[in-house]
Amino acid sequence: MKQSCFQDERTGDIFTKNYLLPTEIFKGLNSRDTVIFLTLGGRVDDIISTVSHSTQVSLSETGIFLISQSLRLPEFYEISSYIQKLPYDRDFEAYFEGSHEKFPSWRLLREGVGVICGKDVTINRITLSDLQAFDIPEFCVKLDNASLDVPSQRVSFDVMAKSSIAGLEFARAEIPLKYPTELLGTNIVLNDKIEASKGIVINTSFYDISMYDVQDDEMVLAITSSCNGGESAFVLGTEYEKIADVTVDVETLGN
Repeated sequence: MKQSCFQDERTGDIFTKNYLLPTEIFKGLNSRDTVIFLTLGGRVDDIISTVSHSTQVSLSETGIFLISQSLRLPEFYEISSYIQKLPYDRDFEAYFEGSHEKFPSWRLLREGVGVICGKDVTINRITLSDLQAFDIPEFCVKLDNASLDVPSQRVSFDVMAKSSIAGLEFARAEIPLKYPTELLGTNIVLNDKIEASKGIVINTSFYDISMYDVQDDEMVLAITSSCNGGESAFVLGTEYEKIADVTVDVETLGN
């Protein structure tokens, strides 16, 4: 997405053109071409206009929202209402002012909107014959959304997972985590300095979550299942989804 500003010669109002490339169209639009929608405010030459009570978006954000034809300038669209606030996209190096709340599961939000709009956007399981036509799939894990609670001296973060091929059933994962002993101490599992719970997409009886120490400065987060697949297994997509919440006690905050 990109942005550009202009001033309406008739009213003198300054607008920002926001160029959005749709990744999923639930209803209404018939083309995946770039959609241009307007937000009030912007900068034209040395004139800066800000409107605190209007919708504002930033580059590298994603979201689900409803758009309608602009009443001010009918050749453009405007955001009529949010289904979900636009969250910060951590794949881009950027900083945005204000709070950008993030839905616990982008997948579940998108599928829920699809049901309302009468469109099936679920990720279906891939068949064995189709899988054989692909290269060896890659299972990817990352740690994200880390936050420090200074008063309680605890660090929380999310464990995220995706696959290079959409449609694979998630059966199990053993994720090794090394940590600085000067900050967290040693054997944090044995010493009850770490807690973990299942993420929303795998929060069923099909999965179990556990942890164990490997050595003084390394532990493993293990997510296991019966490996029989079926309706209870989470189907991986090509976008990261949270599979675990982790909280660690910090022994020393450092300098």
